Amino acid sequence: MRRFGILTVCLVAVFAASTVATATEELPEIGRCIKVAGLATHRYATATCTTRSEDENTGKFEWEPGPGPNSGFTGTAEASYLETVGKTTLKCSAGTVKGEFTGPRTDVATITFTGCEYGSPTGIVCQTPGARAGEVVTNALEGGIGYISGAGTTKPVVGMRLAPAAGTQFASVECSGVTVTLSGSVIGTIAGAIDKMTLTTSLKFKAAKGKQIPEQLEGGPTSVLNAAAGAEAEQAGLTTNEWNTNEEPIEVKAIG
Repeated sequence: MRRFGILTVCLVAVFAASTVATATEELPEIGRCIKVAGLATHRYATATCTTRSEDENTGKFEWEPGPGPNSGFTGTAEASYLETVGKTTLKCSAGTVKGEFTGPRTDVATITFTGCEYGSPTGIVCQTPGARAGEVVTNALEGGIGYISGAGTTKPVVGMRLAPAAGTQFASVECSGVTVTLSGSVIGTIAGAIDKMTLTTSLKFKAAKGKQIPEQLEGGPTSVLNAAAGAEAEQAGLTTNEWNTNEEPIEVKAIG
């Protein structure tokens, strides 16, 4: 009986440790803060799932990682500006976005820029081969969220890194018979939709002198966009603001 008692204590300890490990979130994370009907037996006291209940599991809200059943989103982009370090530019007047959330930290989307022209000399219309005049369409891009700065603080800055879902090509652009291949990745800052359930999210991409700002998420690889025409290649940066509307409310959770 004594051996059985010791074994029972050990199994209880192992089970408790594994339960605690399972409940730990990997932030930042995409998901939903759900109000649960019935007894207050859940981890969070607020509808943002950022304030823990005073005692363990006495709140009415629970965090559900990942998207819900309606995981799609659509969006628009304002005037966009692509510039290389050598000051070659591409300007697009607008854009549209279509994608879906694929997990607690990822999504997949395609961006279609319209009204695209070579910067100088002006008036040269550019497009993705096979697309309509002035239309530049990206390949499928996989987004992954992470901290830009402030991990573990009450005011973190969260970003999303966009990289080709397959291969290295971000997009292909043809201007007056010259084809330019964009490869690599870019990081945008998630603005105005941190730690609250919302139907809309905003991504702000900023570059200066052909270099993206920022170029890295905390603990992640350096993100660089390159533009290559034949054997010549230059680093490039993208500046634009993107607004997305989700099929159902989601939250970017950055505070535990």
